[in-house]
Amino acid sequence: MQKVEELFRAENFQAVLTSSPPHSVHLLGKAIAERYPVKWVADFRDGWAGGVVVHEPTVFHRFMNRKMQDAVVRKADAIIAVSKGIKSTLEQRAITIAAKCVLIPNGYDKCDFPAPNRDLQKETMVICHCGAVTKFSNPDLFLRSVKILLNEQPQWRKKLKLHFVGFDATGHFRKLIDDNGLAGVVEYFGYRSHSEALQFLMNADMLLLIAIGRRGDAFIPGKTFEYLGSQKPIFCITNIRDTEELLERAGSFIVSSDSPAETVAEKLSDMLNGRFAGKSVRPEFLDQFDRRNQTRRLAEILDRLTGMG
Repeated sequence: MQKVEELFRAENFQAVLTSSPPHSVHLLGKAIAERYPVKWVADFRDGWAGGVVVHEPTVFHRFMNRKMQDAVVRKADAIIAVSKGIKSTLEQRAITIAAKCVLIPNGYDKCDFPAPNRDLQKETMVICHCGAVTKFSNPDLFLRSVKILLNEQPQWRKKLKLHFVGFDATGHFRKLIDDNGLAGVVEYFGYRSHSEALQFLMNADMLLLIAIGRRGDAFIPGKTFEYLGSQKPIFCITNIRDTEELLERAGSFIVSSDSPAETVAEKLSDMLNGRFAGKSVRPEFLDQFDRRNQTRRLAEILDRLTGMG
């Protein structure tokens, strides 16, 4: 709190915004709101108590997380959630919370997207997965389905390239490639800067999104919105309702992560062979995820709380 005290002595702040993860930042926001006459906005980029990201090894850990979360959402003057599932979970903690809880999803910056520097008309079909390989984006099912596809339609072995861009948090990704005989098809580029990752994304013909969790989990991978902003076709494997709902509205191709590899291979074949064209995404649908519009909504909340609106 020493740095906070220095800042408040130097400036006349009217509002404080805390954004998680890490969720402990909200405890600092709560302490500031209790000590100084400011309005406080708590922004949840991920779920907290009982969430898919926070590790809770015991019942006690979950109890303490829930206790801290409840204290935060009751004290905050406004709450922002990035998905319907997270918003619903927070609102269930008290009737009064729903009135101050707002949905502002993740988004994208239009100016971040580079022009493609690859000839997209070439015969090679590039499918790109941007983002870390984790237990939530486990590509095992997809790679097994690609193996089946190539065995049934060997012409794709020379035409299909799978680009994976991002850190391998599992430590087993290269083994998955070898186990499925895809060394000549999959190219793993490892961690790249955000600008480099977006270049890979824009050079692709199609994007792969994988979002897998426990039944009832509520999250939408942050990269989903840059996928949407690219306006590329998206092939999604998921069992997360929030993710599924969003991509259904965008006209993406969605396969359940509970499907057998044969079914995923069949659906991938449909997409590769043009039997599923998807829907063109309406500009007004994409506009809600433009960072400029989201910043405008945040500014409206802050103006209302501070009496400046």
